[in-house]
Amino acid sequence: MKIELREFQEEAVEKLTQKVRDYQPVATPDDPKAIILSAPTGAGKTIIATAMIERIIGGDADHEENWDTVFLWITDLPELNKQTYNKMIKASDILNSLNLEIINSSFNHRALTPGQVYFLNTQKLGKDRLLTSRGDGRQYTIWETIDNTIIERVSQLIVIIDEAHRGMRKPKDEKHAMSIMQRFLNGYQLEGYKAMRQAPLVVGISATPERFLKLLGTSRGLEHVPVKAIDVKNSGLIKKNIVLFHSEDNLRKDMTLLRVATQHWIDYTKYWAEYCLKENDKPVTPIFVVQVENAPKGKKGTFTVTDLDQVIIAINEEMPNSLSANAFAHAFDESVPYDTTGNRTIRYIAPSQINEDRDVRVVFFKTALSTGWDCPRAETMMSFRKAQDSTYIAQLIGRMIRTPLARTIERDERLNSVSLFLPYYNLDAVNSIIRKLNDPEHEFVPPIDVQSNSNMVTLKRADGTDPIFENLKEIPSYEIPSSSNIKQTRRLMKLSQALVQDNIDESALDVSKKNILGLLKKKLLSKRDDSKFNKEVDNKSNIRITTKTYDLISQEITNESYSYTKLAPENINYAFERAGRKIGEGLHKDLWKLLVKDIDNVEKIKRAKIEISLLLSDPNIIQSAEEKAELIIDKWLEKYNSQINQLSERRKSTYGEIRRTGKTPTEIPVAYPDSVYWLRPKDTKALSKHLYVDDKGDFFDEFNNLETSVLEIEIKDSIRWLRNPVHKSWSLAIPYQQNSGYKRNFPDFLFFRKQDDRIIIDILDPHGHHHLDAVAKAQGLAKYAEDHQYSLGRIQVISDGINGKTKRLDLKNSTVRNKVHNVVNSQQLKVVYEEYGLDLEDCGLN
Repeated sequence: MKIELREFQEEAVEKLTQKVRDYQPVATPDDPKAIILSAPTGAGKTIIATAMIERIIGGDADHEENWDTVFLWITDLPELNKQTYNKMIKASDILNSLNLEIINSSFNHRALTPGQVYFLNTQKLGKDRLLTSRGDGRQYTIWETIDNTIIERVSQLIVIIDEAHRGMRKPKDEKHAMSIMQRFLNGYQLEGYKAMRQAPLVVGISATPERFLKLLGTSRGLEHVPVKAIDVKNSGLIKKNIVLFHSEDNLRKDMTLLRVATQHWIDYTKYWAEYCLKENDKPVTPIFVVQVENAPKGKKGTFTVTDLDQVIIAINEEMPNSLSANAFAHAFDESVPYDTTGNRTIRYIAPSQINEDRDVRVVFFKTALSTGWDCPRAETMMSFRKAQDSTYIAQLIGRMIRTPLARTIERDERLNSVSLFLPYYNLDAVNSIIRKLNDPEHEFVPPIDVQSNSNMVTLKRADGTDPIFENLKEIPSYEIPSSSNIKQTRRLMKLSQALVQDNIDESALDVSKKNILGLLKKKLLSKRDDSKFNKEVDNKSNIRITTKTYDLISQEITNESYSYTKLAPENINYAFERAGRKIGEGLHKDLWKLLVKDIDNVEKIKRAKIEISLLLSDPNIIQSAEEKAELIIDKWLEKYNSQINQLSERRKSTYGEIRRTGKTPTEIPVAYPDSVYWLRPKDTKALSKHLYVDDKGDFFDEFNNLETSVLEIEIKDSIRWLRNPVHKSWSLAIPYQQNSGYKRNFPDFLFFRKQDDRIIIDILDPHGHHHLDAVAKAQGLAKYAEDHQYSLGRIQVISDGINGKTKRLDLKNSTVRNKVHNVVNSQQLKVVYEEYGLDLEDCGLN
């Protein structure tokens, strides 16, 4: 691939490719199979599928090339085919215009060609379409072409149904597309004969598996490759928040909200400009998208009833300088320039081209923009549509959540959100949208938080808190490993290259290669003393050729002889490259160069390649290299932690990806933003001394009874405090083990005290001992206290219900820590509270 996959994408590719390979030899029209790739919006399902196709055709470490396979990619709109075609060309090393083809109405082949990826959309498959009938030079219908391919290629044909991007705007359209797609699943009868057998192997790509399962029925063996929403959320590929703006007044307020939305968009344009300048990053120019009302049916020449002249005037009046005519564009279905009543001409822009168009700033659309369009630049959207169109709103949001820089922004949390203005939506309608977007079964649901603007507020660092934030830089958080099986040698090379690029350690790449190559060379030299290994090398160096003489008269073999010849260089190189994929990063070539550096003998040079091929085919050798690589990674991440923390956000994100693909939790600093987006619950009282505050210096949040009790006591003796959020980029996260894996605990509070001229930071976590995760979290915090006790003040877990009292456990006390480490259930943890717990009123400061 030309692009580097995220860890969760790499894992999904591995699983999907393996399941396809498992099914290929056994899938037949009589015993059909199916695989579903399900992933939330923003996961990069097309990229994952492209990588799978590339590995099936091009081979990998354990499998040879398979250019006999043919892929048929089916969608329901032509625009999606074009978009996927372009994505594949940009992303793949082996897929190009020679082996990618969009099937058009002139397509006329007896069978699909091996090694090709074909794109077909359901709109071309109706009874009145050219593809489905003979005549005008057409010898085969598309159904006959596919059926011939099924007969000749059997399971080498893989049908991919990309139904996650469903763009049907009318029920009859959806019914038509569903019935067309079911032909590939169930076969197709036409005028008394079977026009097409059912496809032996189908891969479904879907945001929700339920939709594809409904399409699939129960006739096929099924495998499932899911991508977790939390992995997508943590990757930085999608925004963190959606904020819905509306007004509960009964007055007509569409143009008023349009002007507010325009100001909002102007502000965000400024925020992005400031951020990119500070980070020395490529500029982000946000787009303002405006959803308009459809024209009534039968009204010729009119695309919309929304007065676009009035809209353009209002937007320009809010701008510091009026936008040029080229800055406005529309993406209506009609695909031609739109002439307004005010003699303006608004140019047409294809949805798939919006993000790359440097001139466009405002885009008008109706409903089709929810299909075939990814626009990370879309920061603000205004809808003139009525409340009954909430489903379209939910669909649209799924296309607007990509992050412009493909990473989470740490400095300004506002830039991790997308805003939607809804003048025709009352509170009930807005809540309906929120329910749709928070529904895990909804097709377009992104794994992000959705809130009404009435509940959201921007908080900034409180005045005079710079010294506290300086101290917070020294308090470690942790990145926990994902479930990815990424090669550690790959991680090491990526880390080494990053350290060199950032001028942190210019020798890192040389040192890492020297270590891994030294290990492999030592292993190979040891194997050269093994007669069994040398015999195997000899066997791989030569091939036996059998010669048989067949007598045509007697029809018998009259002579049979054998000869040996040396393996051709091309075959040696093939085995060498295939084995090299097992360790990756071209290390097999570096090892070969190291071994033959001072050798002139051609046969010895070729033999070295065979030796390396056999060496790297040994799983124990690969495991040794993996373990060595991981040791170096852990050492360097700890050694260079402070330098990495001084880098730009763009560069730090590279190291974040490396940390997440480790085997154990990795220590990281927390980058606290200048401002944060915070949910402000209704009917909550203002609290003082918080680290982030509103314009009045206040902070609002909801707290349970135990948290409230702790706050009432602690705030009095603190100069400031912080409500530690859950699952944000700036959360303090402490690892704990549960069910043989790692999870993150987010302690509720950090309190800041002054002692002489020092700022002391306390970590307090009110978490009842009766919770199912209480023991594991307490043990994780105890381990954290053991590792970092000298840089922190108090580290405590707090529980109520201890013989009618609330108690604290001081985890800096080694006796308490040992007791906590040895408990196995909540009852035993309660006993530790009873024996060693301090009363809540006893803050543990003496």
